[in-house]
Amino acid sequence: MGTIEKLNEIKYVLNQMRNMIRYMHLGEIPEFEDATDFWSELEITKADVYGILMNYDDISQLTKTKEYIWFLTSVRSKHLKNLAEKINLEDYPQMHLNYLFISHAIRLLEGYYKLITTEIE
Repeated sequence: MGTIEKLNEIKYVLNQMRNMIRYMHLGEIPEFEDATDFWSELEITKADVYGILMNYDDISQLTKTKEYIWFLTSVRSKHLKNLAEKINLEDYPQMHLNYLFISHAIRLLEGYYKLITTEIE
């Protein structure tokens, strides 16, 4: 698959993810403290990802968005992973599904911007 085809496919998937995140239900706030922390961080990360997905293909915003992508991959994802390791996600199926979905969206955004910046440079 060529770069253009790959970019188009990633854009198609990101558009689908944007629509799905809009209606994503995070579930009830758990009572267990570590699970509550995870839920809160997941909610913040979901909002960050959705914000990027609203403008991800705006080239004029590329530099600013690259900083957000770096923040999502370097800070938010790692923090979510650390919090997820403190709880049994199988006890929280809705949060587990959302965690997998948001994590995958972050990886796709990161890949998209790596391809874009490689093509621009």
